[in-house]
Amino acid sequence: MTDILAHESGVTGLQQHRRLISSLLAGLDSGSTLARRSGLLWTGQDPALLTGDDGAMTATVSPWTGIVQGAASDVQGAYLANMPDPKTLTFADGDAGAARYDWVVARVRDDVEDASGFTDADVVIVPGDASGPTVPAGVSYMVLWRVEVPADASAGNGGIPWGSAVTDYRTYTSAFGGATPVPDIAARNRLTDVRDGQLVHVWSLDTLYMRVLSSWDPIAGSGFVDALNATYQPLPGAWTAVPDGTDYTSTLRWRREGDTVRLDGSLVSTRADTPYWDLDSTISGLALPSDARPAATTAFAIGGQQSDSSSTRSPVVRATISASAGTIYLRAVGQSTYIAQQLDFSGITYVAGT
Repeated sequence: MTDILAHESGVTGLQQHRRLISSLLAGLDSGSTLARRSGLLWTGQDPALLTGDDGAMTATVSPWTGIVQGAASDVQGAYLANMPDPKTLTFADGDAGAARYDWVVARVRDDVEDASGFTDADVVIVPGDASGPTVPAGVSYMVLWRVEVPADASAGNGGIPWGSAVTDYRTYTSAFGGATPVPDIAARNRLTDVRDGQLVHVWSLDTLYMRVLSSWDPIAGSGFVDALNATYQPLPGAWTAVPDGTDYTSTLRWRREGDTVRLDGSLVSTRADTPYWDLDSTISGLALPSDARPAATTAFAIGGQQSDSSSTRSPVVRATISASAGTIYLRAVGQSTYIAQQLDFSGITYVAGT
């Protein structure tokens, strides 16, 4: 028999209604095709948040809306549920000599389906032991939190340290084919049995992820931009000019290209005594800013131009940029008395330090 919602025959029962409504909800990667993902619907209000005061044995669960998949049979369907008001829970005193781990769960009981003798939904405590709690098979529930109850704890004997005793087990769900909103990466990573193509939006990172071959790949938002920048060469920054100095004119400029600095242009000596750069000298008054300095002191050959044919001037220059100070030290290739008048830095690149 095929289920159909709102058929004029009026024979659609409660189970069929649940299955048909469930068809609009997110599914799982394995198991029955009728099974749906239990989870909270996250809207930025931190649903089903568990809070308590240190020293007390009571805690409060905030309102929530979510979906609890039926566990009694494959055809039971999923239950849409919500808790409009906060719920106070009281934990039993700690066991003697050993810590105890209890679950906080959203539980749905449906006697027609699970023969539990009850028809209700509530947030309850499932007591455990030192190894952890066990939820009986066939019970429809959604785990929210695990609480460690210290040995011998009571309201008059230390109680529960709520800031450290709770572990978040909340999971989230959404409509079929839609992006599941979650608060953070930890909540995303708690999703299990996820099929390829499932979308998850991580609110804290403003990033949309897609499940691809057991991994989460960013496809939009801040994380996607970061992934692109890590994979592809970022767009270059704007050119920054190096100003003229006392003894030189400058068309030299630099720009960042990701983790690389690119130089362009030249420096021309305008010294009054002789219009050439001295051998073994640092260019006076010039220091590249920190963004333009190399990761390590870097030397490279640059072209030089002479204003005449004197053989005492070298057209090839070895320039060294200091990583710490940004100064440029010049040395002629060969043992010339002077080096060239014009120094061409065009095309020089190196790894940036910051």
